[in-house]
Amino acid sequence: MTHIMYGWYGGSKEEITQIVSHGFSRCNGQAHGVGVYLSPTNFLLDGLASSSADENGTRHMLFCNVLMGKMEVIPAGSKQIYPSSEEFDNGVDNLEEPRRLVVWSAFMNSHIFPTHIVSFKVPSFHVLLRKQISDLKKHGPIRVVALFPALVKFLGPAKKALMAKMFDDLRQCKITRLQLVKSLRRVVGEDQLLIAIIESYRDKLAERKHQAEHTRHRQQLI
Repeated sequence: MTHIMYGWYGGSKEEITQIVSHGFSRCNGQAHGVGVYLSPTNFLLDGLASSSADENGTRHMLFCNVLMGKMEVIPAGSKQIYPSSEEFDNGVDNLEEPRRLVVWSAFMNSHIFPTHIVSFKVPSFHVLLRKQISDLKKHGPIRVVALFPALVKFLGPAKKALMAKMFDDLRQCKITRLQLVKSLRRVVGEDQLLIAIIESYRDKLAERKHQAEHTRHRQQLI
């Protein structure tokens, strides 16, 4: 069954050039099976997150026609590398509103047809993240749970499940807010701006804790 969808593929300038010249040569995703991942038009930002700026600060993406055929749902964490049966062609993470189009490696150069290279400049993710944090601050002190969607957006879907587990542990009181911040610090890795944001939040938590202890101490003296 013919089923064509539009998909965006983000990469480096070198990778995009290589694909246009010689075709796809690698799988770029493994969250829902190991294959070539493309983002549907309504989830363009996911594809943008996979792109990287060149020496001029320009990002590059491929706009593609994708022959999906009959699609099957690939659960998160699956190690699938080909269709589960002859009935299916390729995979998605969700049939009703797919966020990831998963094309198996055997089909990557027969089912994906790049039609346009789109090159553009955008504010850095750091600038966008600063703006999102700033918008949150307008509504009062930032609750740590409110950081979750912002961090997922800028750290990518691969770390979403790990961060979701941390926030669930916080909600269930299995860890403290300070422990959560320390864990997030490990997930962020070497991204210095995100580290600064998280460390700043941790400092505020520590200051709040110190003030609460100081207040309790004064009340006991009274």
